[in-house]
Amino acid sequence: MTTDPTGKMLTIDQGALLVKKTRQGIETHLDNHRNYDPGPSDGSELWSKRGVFVTITSNGTGTLRGCIGNPQPQHPLIVEAIQAGILAATSDPRFNPITLLEFRLKDCLELTVLSPLEEIHANSVAELKDLVVVGRHGLIVDGYGQSGLLLPQVAVDEGFDEEDFVTNCCLKAGLPPDAWLSGGVKLSRFTGQIFSEEAPNGRTVNKSLDGQR
Repeated sequence: MTTDPTGKMLTIDQGALLVKKTRQGIETHLDNHRNYDPGPSDGSELWSKRGVFVTITSNGTGTLRGCIGNPQPQHPLIVEAIQAGILAATSDPRFNPITLLEFRLKDCLELTVLSPLEEIHANSVAELKDLVVVGRHGLIVDGYGQSGLLLPQVAVDEGFDEEDFVTNCCLKAGLPPDAWLSGGVKLSRFTGQIFSEEAPNGRTVNKSLDGQR
């Protein structure tokens, strides 16, 4: 079995600060379209290059309002999170843009901070089950000019097993469900640390996929 690098874990205080800065960046953009300055680097993990996805849901109903991220970052985590948050609020093609009033009163943020991507090789479902743990790993498939990503929480929310997870990741990429067995498709895994607001601009918790905190 290959190794499973997770990247350095953020503390709950760092996660809460990341969520706070992301919210402030989104509000600044929605209010006056100005760029938000997160401040100078303090040398912490928030300023390392880490992939991140920002999910916005409507408080109370849990209805998805936007989700955008970047698994291959070009900027520090705190900058990537703010940029992804703004795009999730304004540019997710599945939803209408979020207004400032809605965001302040109704919407909660969930940030998934990604570990480094790790390419894996599986030639059968049995090999896949040795490499992918539902509730721990997210997946990316990349091939034939197409790519698709599913966060770790998707498999838990949908009740997927390992095979369901990878086939649905292929389908999201617009590829056949068994494309992961093709030599032309690269399969990568990652882990995610999830920081979630309990209410709009409320307390941030480090959420695990088994429901424990």
